[in-house]
Amino acid sequence: MSLDDKVVRGEKIEYKPYTKGLGEFYFENCDIQSENVFQIDPITDRKETYASIKQRSIRLAIHLKKLGVNSTHYIIICSKNTMDNCIPHFSAQFLGATTAGLHPTQSIREWTHCMKTVSPKLVFIEENCVQNMEKCLENLETKPELIVFGKSDKYKTFDDLQTQFEDEGTFRPAEVKNPQDTAVIMFSSGTTGAPKGMRISHFSVINKTILMMGPGPFKKNVTGLTYSTLYWISSILQLALCFYTGAAKMISPMQCDPKEMLEMIEKYKISFIFINPVILRPILSLNNIEKYDTSSLQFITLVGTGLNGNEMVQLRKIFKHTIISQAYGASETLTSGTSFSFTDQHLLSKLESVGKVSPNCEIKIVNPESGTILGPNESGEIYIKSPFSFSGYCNIDSTDYLDKDGFFKTGDLGYYDEDKCFYIVGRLKETFKYRTYHIPPNYLEYILQEHPDVSEAGVFGIPHRTDGHLPAACLTLKENATTSVDDIEDFYTKNVSDWHKLRGGIKIVDSLPMTPTCKIQRNKLLELFLRR
Repeated sequence: MSLDDKVVRGEKIEYKPYTKGLGEFYFENCDIQSENVFQIDPITDRKETYASIKQRSIRLAIHLKKLGVNSTHYIIICSKNTMDNCIPHFSAQFLGATTAGLHPTQSIREWTHCMKTVSPKLVFIEENCVQNMEKCLENLETKPELIVFGKSDKYKTFDDLQTQFEDEGTFRPAEVKNPQDTAVIMFSSGTTGAPKGMRISHFSVINKTILMMGPGPFKKNVTGLTYSTLYWISSILQLALCFYTGAAKMISPMQCDPKEMLEMIEKYKISFIFINPVILRPILSLNNIEKYDTSSLQFITLVGTGLNGNEMVQLRKIFKHTIISQAYGASETLTSGTSFSFTDQHLLSKLESVGKVSPNCEIKIVNPESGTILGPNESGEIYIKSPFSFSGYCNIDSTDYLDKDGFFKTGDLGYYDEDKCFYIVGRLKETFKYRTYHIPPNYLEYILQEHPDVSEAGVFGIPHRTDGHLPAACLTLKENATTSVDDIEDFYTKNVSDWHKLRGGIKIVDSLPMTPTCKIQRNKLLELFLRR
């Protein structure tokens, strides 16, 4: 098998690239989709059309221009999902400015690091985060102006910047001369260090969406659901998808209540869901699911930490009318990586696979020690080459993250089988050694989660003087579980090799420490384990 044969390529699809800016893309599609509903608040049942979104975004853009905002500036948005929080993103893009998202649950330390990375001119912040943001600003030499979603006697509010202008009907978005310029900054999850700012171009956001929609089963004027805030690249892609197709998006909370999600699916006839399995997993423990009508739900795409085979079977029993698949990608490649075509014969049979190489992309599996390109069923680091990859990190030399052929080194471990279906094993930096054996935490977590009473599992290594690291785990249990640690350990040990045994122990906890993007913080997990 030649080296070139070991590079796995996705289907080549021709499409006409959009070469304007993201602000122009939003503006033009607001007119095309004007009477369609753009967003729905399930709490109040309020609906808003694309025409209304355009009007509110223009008004804010004019106010921002009066505040001096132009194409050289960065605008940060830190808010849960509301009917208002995406408006500053659209308005900033109308002016050619660059936007970035922070998560309301991040620490002041992480906020400070991100703010220093981009030096924003303005920060849109939800009311209950203002006090922490003020503490963050104390650490900055250049302090941005705060604009508050909600009420404030101290700062301008979002509502203050929604007054009408006589000339708003003549407003036109700024022209972006180079579509490869940066449109948004996305911050990495920070599982292995401080968050890195990824520069994502206008071209990548828009054309990734156009290519994704081309061969897909998406229909126009449908309703979608995702629980990601503007901190996640999936949220930005959802916005582009909605504008391109005229779809509506649900305003979702940051925490997923299984019953509320099922009620939303039934009431609003939701057609598609993009979701992290960590958020969706609690639904597997719910009773009386059959009383909800979920027949409108065409497909669920799981992105992030995957489900094991048993969980996939359970999920498909719950959503009998729905195509459910797992996908894989990195934020740096705009989630391009692998996915299943909804007509692929392997979709139903390969329960733990994340699919085949995405259209117009290439993947190779590389031995992280020797740099050798590996073949089928050989586990190594996943390298991805995508036409929509990021433009580099902010203030960091990005060359170490790319190989000489332009492939992005994901830091993820995985392999593909004879049918070129891919599987994720874990993170390179999270893998540790017990004696001479490499221990992949994700693989062991899948096995633990096959126990009927285990909800979530986090595996890590406890440093040991002679053995390197001892595998250990923290678990959360499903509601009304009656199992014991001994029972779980007995179940687990029967299903693993000797070197995968949890010699460091198992502890049951209330919750696992997670990043805002639902990735396990293993360093904090170790601290939690050692404290108990």
